[in-house]
Amino acid sequence: MSIDTNPFSISALEQYAWRPIQERSPIALSVFNPGTGEQLGSIPTVSTEQLYVCHQQATNAFEEWSQTTTFQRSEKLHRLADLMKEHHTSLAKLISLENGKPFAESAGEVTYSIGFFRWFANSVVQLQGYVPSSPPKLKVEVHHKPIGVCAAITPWNFPLAMLAKKCAAALAAGCAMLCKPADETPFSAIALMRLIEMAEFPHGIVQMCVGDAPMIGEYFCTQKKIRKLSFTGSTEVGRILMRQSSHNLQKLSMELGGNAPFIVLDSADMDTVCTGMLRSKFRNSGQACISANRFIIAESRYNEVLSMLTSQAKSLSVGPAFDESHETSSNDIGPLISLEAVRKLHRLLTDATGKGATLHWGSFPNVDSQFVDPIIVTGITPEMDLWWEELFGPVIACAKAKDTEDAIQLANQSNHGLGAYLFTQNPSEIESLPSQIECGMVGVNTGAISMPHTPFGGVKYSGFGREGGMEGLFEYLTTQTVVRQF
Repeated sequence: MSIDTNPFSISALEQYAWRPIQERSPIALSVFNPGTGEQLGSIPTVSTEQLYVCHQQATNAFEEWSQTTTFQRSEKLHRLADLMKEHHTSLAKLISLENGKPFAESAGEVTYSIGFFRWFANSVVQLQGYVPSSPPKLKVEVHHKPIGVCAAITPWNFPLAMLAKKCAAALAAGCAMLCKPADETPFSAIALMRLIEMAEFPHGIVQMCVGDAPMIGEYFCTQKKIRKLSFTGSTEVGRILMRQSSHNLQKLSMELGGNAPFIVLDSADMDTVCTGMLRSKFRNSGQACISANRFIIAESRYNEVLSMLTSQAKSLSVGPAFDESHETSSNDIGPLISLEAVRKLHRLLTDATGKGATLHWGSFPNVDSQFVDPIIVTGITPEMDLWWEELFGPVIACAKAKDTEDAIQLANQSNHGLGAYLFTQNPSEIESLPSQIECGMVGVNTGAISMPHTPFGGVKYSGFGREGGMEGLFEYLTTQTVVRQF
């Protein structure tokens, strides 16, 4: 019988998660593979008392970590990135097992996650205060200091990358972090905590707190010594957290829901549109906050674009990330995270077709299966629920635009403003139109808009604050001005 020596296998992480539990066994959270329905393992949940212990450990670690130099932090972050690279394949397999996405996408997520630790490791050493111009006998200094113990709440769709974005910036700034990962995908979070331990950061600097979401969220928001909360999730939950944190005047960053328009104008290059669509629509089975939702297509190109979309949809394979022998599959699209997610798609499509939309390709999803084939629906209008709600699935929803002005107006007809995609070869439109789109990020002739060195975030109901770039680092810093008179 062979012994599993992989520290990031499900069984090893399960043992690692249960290791600190000594006095009594808390409630266990069972974790399932959405592609097969099999139980992967279980993770202990935290009680209020245990959450307080985690908080105290993070506070103690912060006292040590906040006193380190930016060069020391940079060295540790690079060490962590090195360990992630060393265990790249194991981490990717872990993501596919608990999230269901194809292995190639999971491998890309690991690489993307490593990029955040590299970026903040390199950028934090450039963090300096400054000395403004001062009159005689007066010296003014401006310093950037870590804000304190922070908290993060992350979703299931990018279980490693969402944590990497937040933890890399917090650690670079000199902060400690309490994290609440999604119940569906806690093993990726436990793996990150183990990596941080292996990189020899101060004990308790990052804590993963799995369990009762309302209880943990309220604790994060109402503790005076938790000075910052970073949340990625729905607008509805974001509102709840804002209300809870208001009495504490806690610093917040909120990356909330998206409803990205995919705008194709008269001069668009079809190959570029096709590449951009595949990157922005079907990544993680369409379960991404910046996934293209509403395809707004110029009337003159509508039939051509629709033909291309149909051809691409037909070519994509749907299935689990691994075959029966546990080898990686070549499927393009994995399962949705839950039957609830499938039922939401069914509801949105039923509402749309009942109000005049046409099911151009595919069929209504089977509400008893988490595997959904690509679907194309045409003739969508603002009277339909899917115009306003995130699809979070492999559904392309198409509308015609009379001209460029109409396309931009339709794109902005949304409560959200996270990402948008614009396809045109007209130099004037390339230069002038992005600023007219009401969102935090615009991809012009590309479907890739998220990189570690650029700020990620939205406007309107998509939230506020930024992750990535120097803006992401400053989310975890406070500014102090010192005025000395001689």
